[in-house]
Amino acid sequence: MRSNLQHNRWFKGCLLLLPTVLLLYLLVQLFPYTSLMRLIMFPLIVAINAGVIFIVAKKTEKKVSHMLKGRVQNTLIIILTLLVTIVLYPQASDRHIVVQIKDGIHAIRHYEDITTKDLKLNKDQSGRIIGDSNERYVVALYKFRQDIPIDGSFHIYEKAGNRTFNPVIINVEQIPEKLMGFHKLMWWIMEHH
Repeated sequence: MRSNLQHNRWFKGCLLLLPTVLLLYLLVQLFPYTSLMRLIMFPLIVAINAGVIFIVAKKTEKKVSHMLKGRVQNTLIIILTLLVTIVLYPQASDRHIVVQIKDGIHAIRHYEDITTKDLKLNKDQSGRIIGDSNERYVVALYKFRQDIPIDGSFHIYEKAGNRTFNPVIINVEQIPEKLMGFHKLMWWIMEHH
């Protein structure tokens, strides 16, 4: 009986870790620039979330009525583990993902304020992109997509090509395909609103 109960707790713990794994997968798709930090941070995020699940389960075990126990406890655990995952998600050289999302929403909401000047990324002396320039750039690409030269002179993200990525735009339909991660989602949102 006791072995069966312990087995059920392990199974429930694994199920409660599933949202963490799914969120990590989604974040890798939207914010892929984690570098080697993902080798350290992903196991750490899973370990911390396993600890959160264990602690919350122990702390709420006797304090919540039996009827509400499962729902309240599981909801609390899922919210906490998703927050931990978002807060600890690494970015190699960009701003935190919450800031990128906030800047993306702001850029889309201020669509009318975007000008052709935003088609040029704002960079510091070392060549790093400053502030919300990336997100404004994506909105400018969408807004002025018909004005972009398609003679091979326009390079998306102002990048030089390599073996795995050809930044040259020779057709407007190529733009969303060549956008990276979260910027594809921004483009999709603008297309559907």
